[in-house]
Amino acid sequence: NPEIVESRGEWVYEEGCLSIPGLYVEMVRPKEVLMRGVTLDGDEIEIEGDELMGRLYQHEIDHLNGVLMFDRMAPDKAMSFTTMNGDVDVTLPPDAKANVRMRSDNGEAYTDFDLKLAASSSAPTIEDSRSKGGKYRVKMDKTTVGSINGGGPAELTFKTFNGNIYLRKKK
Repeated sequence: NPEIVESRGEWVYEEGCLSIPGLYVEMVRPKEVLMRGVTLDGDEIEIEGDELMGRLYQHEIDHLNGVLMFDRMAPDKAMSFTTMNGDVDVTLPPDAKANVRMRSDNGEAYTDFDLKLAASSSAPTIEDSRSKGGKYRVKMDKTTVGSINGGGPAELTFKTFNGNIYLRKKK
């Protein structure tokens, strides 16, 4: 298997993964890497990559080592998982501590964490434009707010319009 033998610099970039379509997470990785591996003929080879190509090498080597994007995310950084027409399916370590916000306009939210719901603090928004020939409109926030494992430094937001939200504990 290839390995990173040298790295330089730091580059923050919104990274995605074909294993998790529609999910993009801002991630810090080295800006330049030197990778070493062995060809099918048994010859040693070195490849350098910077910026996007370097990130690609690091990402794929992570996969070879069983590491996913979630394993590289900073636990104290705010994260948002959003899709329009699909499910949001996230697995976190069982001891993850986070404040969560979940919204699915046309679906449900499921979790095997003990989710402690917060009292709803958002009042409906009223728009009255009847005096201008408009309508009287009441907007309700459909976001569920709570915490897992007592809450914590992480702020996690999960949104989908036409799908379900699955917040799972890693087994």
